[in-house]
Formats: sequence, C-alpha cells, structure tokens
Amino acid sequence: ERRCETPSLPATISYATGIFKKRRIIKSTIINISLGGARTKTAEPLFNNICYDIKTKFPYRHSQLDFKASFFLKNTDSFRDLYISGVQFTELDLVSESNLKRYLFKRK
Repeated sequence: ERRCETPSLPATISYATGIFKKRRIIKSTIINISLGGARTKTAEPLFNNICYDIKTKFPYRHSQLDFKASFFLKNTDSFRDLYISGVQFTELDLVSESNLKRYLFKRK
C-alpha cells in the first residue's frame, strides 16, 4: 500500500460527544497518509472506541482537493505535549477516495 509522507498537512478531527451529540473539534496535522489510513499529530490524545471524522485539503497542482473520512484509532504514542496517532479509515465518500488517489499517485 502506497503511503505518502506529507509536508505537514493541516487537518481538523471531530467527534460527537455528550447526550446532545455536540461536535468536538481537534486541530491536527497529517504526517503521512495512505488509502487505508493516516498518521496524525495532535495536542490532545485520541481515544479508542470513538468514531472520528477528519477533514483536510490536499494541495494538487494549482488547486486543492477536498478530503473527509471517518476513522478509528489504531495506535498512539506521546512525545512531550504531542500525540502521534495511527488511524484507520472506516468510511470514505467517492469524491474523497478519488481525491486521495489523485494526491497519492499523481503528485508530480
């Protein structure tokens, strides 16, 4: 599986919390990404058994490609005040999947 190191790609991670399902937003950076998942860096930890959503825009030629996916946490490491998390995508819409493939395989 092709995994692409990214030049610090900013992203937002969100999840529903509480009885009213309020969306909680976490700023993150994608360190690398593949068709199956990604490695992210955040200032707060992600937790198991929570379905998260991630959104970003891939730089592509002279434009940007929208990307959003649902994911679960696979593993996490902490370093000082940073959390490095491996995540596995569980749901990608067709546009996001197409944009991810364009970003991974046609970057030149």
